[in-house]
Parts: sequence; structure tokens; C-alpha cells
Amino acid sequence: KIINQNIHTSIRHPSANPAERYMSTLAQYMRVALFGKDHDLWYDQLADVDICMNETPHLATGLTPVTLFLGQRVNREWYQVLPNAPQLELSPAERDEGLSKPNC
Repeated sequence: KIINQNIHTSIRHPSANPAERYMSTLAQYMRVALFGKDHDLWYDQLADVDICMNETPHLATGLTPVTLFLGQRVNREWYQVLPNAPQLELSPAERDEGLSKPNC
């Protein structure tokens, strides 16, 4: 179920804007990724930061963005080393339930 609605935020309170919150989180991840490195080469770290952000569980849903969009975990190298690691696969109904039920 896709919910399409306009969201209005205060012009004097940018932290209420989801896009601004995402950019703030991106900036935090980039600061960590660039610690002790040349900041002029930030674009070299962007792919790793993107993977990290997309595979980190969100506090509100308890699920990763990749899981919510694809309904399954991304196959990573460590799954071959740990073959008994549970593979999370969600039905569309379970994804919708995870989105509608806050986890915090």
C-alpha cells in the first residue's frame, strides 16, 4: 500500500523536514568515513556510505531500507561464511505492517 500525501513543514524548523534529516544523517556518516582521510576525495567514500545507510535498520520500523524495498536481505559475502544465518524475506503484507507499526 503506497501512501501519497503532501507534508508541510515549518520554514523555520528544518529538522522537521525528512529531506533535511536525511542530509544530516548523511553528513554524520561522511564525517566518520572521512576521518583521517583527504576530504577532497569524499566521492570515493560515497558508495560505502550509501551501502551502510541502506543496510542499517531504521529506528521507527526496525527494518533496513533495502529490506523494505526488496523484501529480502541483500546477499553479502559473510552469508557464505555463515550459511546458517537466517535469511529475512518479507511478503508485501509484512512490509506494509512494518511500515505502519512504529518500533520505537
